[in-house]
Amino acid sequence: MAFLVDGFNLLHRVPRLKALLQREGPGPACAALTDVLARWTALGGREVVLVFDGLAAHGARLTAPGLSVRYVGSDADPYLRELLSRPGGPYVLVSKDEEITRPARARGYDDLDPGRFFAEACQAVADAGEADERDRDLERWEVDMWLDVFKDDPLE
Repeated sequence: MAFLVDGFNLLHRVPRLKALLQREGPGPACAALTDVLARWTALGGREVVLVFDGLAAHGARLTAPGLSVRYVGSDADPYLRELLSRPGGPYVLVSKDEEITRPARARGYDDLDPGRFFAEACQAVADAGEADERDRDLERWEVDMWLDVFKDDPLE
């Protein structure tokens, strides 16, 4: 199963990533999201196509094991619809944008709430307990992200 992720839709639906986007701009926010998904897909068994629109890296394709990042110009929706129309699947669309979730559902594909998807990816990365992650200093955005993920699970 492949996840097709509407990058900016996700960035706007995860409070910490949205704050990073507003505070530092699209570059750092996109990098933060890409980093988390690269770690998640590196755990194995997952395929993600992360699509960003409106960025200067128009046409660039970045990859990591299980992750393909695509910058498609001014509007990701037509590109995502095209991917959903290709044979292959099954796909899960990660977006709340009705312009693409509606046609995806019509084709029989599932869609997933971006906030839930991101929280589950973060949790899987945390559960994996990557040893090298314990030995480095965290960036401020990472601290904020983990605080957001565990905000309902206070330490006693």
